[in-house]
This record gives sequence, structure tokens and C-alpha cells, in this order.
Amino acid sequence: MDFQRCQIRVNQGKGKKDRIVPFPTAFKELLAMHTVLWKERVLTMRSFSFILDMKIESRLKCTQN
Repeated sequence: MDFQRCQIRVNQGKGKKDRIVPFPTAFKELLAMHTVLWKERVLTMRSFSFILDMKIESRLKCTQN
């Protein structure tokens, strides 16, 4: 996303084509807030997944002994 030019780059969209899609300037702030929240959610999910994996590994080691 290019917030200065108000454009979104779509890689391999419909027809496997790359394209640049403009968005209205009025949409810029809302899209920026959504992007920040989405990144935070992804990071939280990755952290949770890592912790869950560690607990599973720990339990597997206990049952192998």
C-alpha cells in the first residue's frame, strides 16, 4: 500500500495479473487504522501459536520419558 499516492498494489489478482488500484483520499485514514490493527492481530496470533507449540513440545517430551 502506498498511502502517499493513495494506491494499493495487487499481486497476481484476477487473471493472475498484477495491478495498482487507487483509493480515495478520504479512505486513507480508515485504511491506515485497519492496517495497524491487522498487523497487531497477526503478531498476537503468531505469539499465541509459538506458545502453544512450545507447550505441545514440552508435553511430548514428558510422555517420551
